[in-house]
Amino acid sequence: MSDIRQRWRLFVTAANVGAVSQRDVTASWEEALATSGLPLATTDGPPPRPRFWLGPPLPSGMAGEREPLDIALAERRRIHLVREALEPRIPGGGHLVDLYDVWPGAPTLAASVVAADYRVTLAPLGGSLLRGPEFDAIAAALLAADRILVMREKGGRSLQVDIRPTLLALASVALSSDAAGSVEAVTVVRMRLRVGSAGPVGRPADIVTAIGDRAGLELRVAGAVRERVVADDAEQSSGEPPIPLVH
Repeated sequence: MSDIRQRWRLFVTAANVGAVSQRDVTASWEEALATSGLPLATTDGPPPRPRFWLGPPLPSGMAGEREPLDIALAERRRIHLVREALEPRIPGGGHLVDLYDVWPGAPTLAASVVAADYRVTLAPLGGSLLRGPEFDAIAAALLAADRILVMREKGGRSLQVDIRPTLLALASVALSSDAAGSVEAVTVVRMRLRVGSAGPVGRPADIVTAIGDRAGLELRVAGAVRERVVADDAEQSSGEPPIPLVH
């Protein structure tokens, strides 16, 4: 196993590609790093493998705007050389958004990730559109609730689950409009949900169900994006200041 002399945190886009296993994602990154020409730190073999750490898996069919990944180098390299080596090789047609070096002994992403920010576009299946004041009242009620119960299917059975511990923040962004300025029947919502190895993991679909239950509407998810993953230190997790949300 080679020593780690430098560790880089990358932020990449990830396309909405449907159900992709974490094993496939790992294999794609192994191939990309192996062909990068960078002096990679490696695991014990055989065969030795590049040392890297993925962020939490994306929900099936969801795009990611700033998905984190840490890679380890056995020799130090300047940022422009790392960028040039990796930009053409991001798996799945993704793009390198940002990167910076972190202390080699810092906790892994799996150990430090605590939450994630999502942007979800909602459209009603019949009924009226959730407008700003109405949604704000629903968001306030959900955030003030002691419990939020939703039904999940597991092993052919329906289970009632309390998702309140997973909801950290919730706010509407805007009503979408077309080029002519007319309002379309969608509401854009941002939510911060708990993600990580400690405690329950939030699911955007559960929050949408809870919103629909409160509104008395059957809501359809017209689109969903994970905007970023949040670690213990929010600025170090994304390279950006924390996103302001109602909470």
